Amino acid sequence: MTAAVSRLLLAQGTIHDPANDRDGVVADIWIEDGRIVAPPADPRGFTRIDASGLVVMPGGVDLHSHVAGPKVNAGRRIAPQLARRRPAAVPTIHATGAAYAALGYTTVFDAAIATAAAGVAHAELADLPILDKGIYLLAADEAPVIAALARNDARETARLVTAALAAGQGWAVKVANPGGAAFWVRCDRTEGAIMTFTPSSFGAGTRTGGNVAEPKPDWEMIVQVMGGGHSSRAFIGQARRASDTFDRAWDSGMPPLAGGLQVQVGPSLYRDIRGAGRAQTYRVTLTGLRPGTEYKLMLGRKLLYRAATLTDRRTGASKYYPRGGTYTFRATQETHEFDLRTGTGR
Repeated sequence: MTAAVSRLLLAQGTIHDPANDRDGVVADIWIEDGRIVAPPADPRGFTRIDASGLVVMPGGVDLHSHVAGPKVNAGRRIAPQLARRRPAAVPTIHATGAAYAALGYTTVFDAAIATAAAGVAHAELADLPILDKGIYLLAADEAPVIAALARNDARETARLVTAALAAGQGWAVKVANPGGAAFWVRCDRTEGAIMTFTPSSFGAGTRTGGNVAEPKPDWEMIVQVMGGGHSSRAFIGQARRASDTFDRAWDSGMPPLAGGLQVQVGPSLYRDIRGAGRAQTYRVTLTGLRPGTEYKLMLGRKLLYRAATLTDRRTGASKYYPRGGTYTFRATQETHEFDLRTGTGR
């Protein structure tokens, strides 16, 4: 504090401080150099502020808010008119600080900032006036963290989370729907539920696992199996620059599965992108099936779809799908294989 206001007297305010057994007590508070002190023998030199009729309380600390980062700014972009009315539905960062201060708050924490957005959030919070502030990081969404947890590797998990907190200058880790942005739950029953990454969750560009640039597919197809309340999917396709090295690197960045229903295409559990050509045959292997349960194997479009012929390797049945479709079968064992040939006519 400056010399002019280093000594303050808050006179006759109604004090609410239950931690110190003062709840609704009318009294004076003496402050020197930013600290509460005992009533001085000589009160001269203290600036008196009349607090009669006002509440005097410790500054509020909001431990869970959403005031910055991509999710708040998305709201501002979607409905900018709501930021201009009073009170604003999604106030500006400056209005947010002023509103908090008016309510007696001194500190606010944004409780859900993705690690990749930490820098942007800190830059935005730097413009939030009056209050102290901090962020909680969604480090539990990071692919390496999920992979370490899947391996029960506590030391690596701690190292990764510590590094994320240091890099993102976070106060804590927010764990809410952990991994929700990076993986999806493969079944809609709690029994036998497992979690795994979907390739699309990593977006375009360089992959975490093998650090290889993804070739943009010329076409890509979703292969999904559903049955007994469980679901799993993978992707196949072709790209001019695809290679086996790319597919292996892709899988190396994914966490291992712990059982349950899963679909594997070619040598890859998650994705098989072959070099461009007129026709390709992919081996589709389904595991974790429950004998006696009816399943649907669905071929759907992700990018430009190519016609395909599906052959059931157990029964020999073959069906042509010019624009995708569904093959229904009843499992007789835990594993079932198909050949899926793309780029073919009848």
